[in-house]
Amino acid sequence: MKSSIVKQLSAIKVETVERVQQTSNVIAEATSVISEVTVEAQKAATDALQSMTVVLKKESSAGTSYEALFDSARSLATGLGSMLRVSAYGLDHTTQVTIMEIRPMYSAGEGASGSGYFR
Repeated sequence: MKSSIVKQLSAIKVETVERVQQTSNVIAEATSVISEVTVEAQKAATDALQSMTVVLKKESSAGTSYEALFDSARSLATGLGSMLRVSAYGLDHTTQVTIMEIRPMYSAGEGASGSGYFR
């Protein structure tokens, strides 16, 4: 369900700093339940958030107020931070599996420190 919301939000064409702020805040909120966000939704949201940086750059050149740009940039950073958290959640599980696969290779004291396991 959350992934569907994230994908739909990511498809919205954002052209103003106000829309950057609104859309990135909703993406951050929609990804708050990490386990409910698919890899496809993560990619869509990351691409959408990246494209929003262009809007901020364009609007800053057009003379948009500092406060509006700052608020939108803060919301964008919140959205990007949320996506990093979601991605890190997936990496944590992958990393744990990889470490569990590596440990038996060094269980006989073959590691560089001679202690057996990575430390």
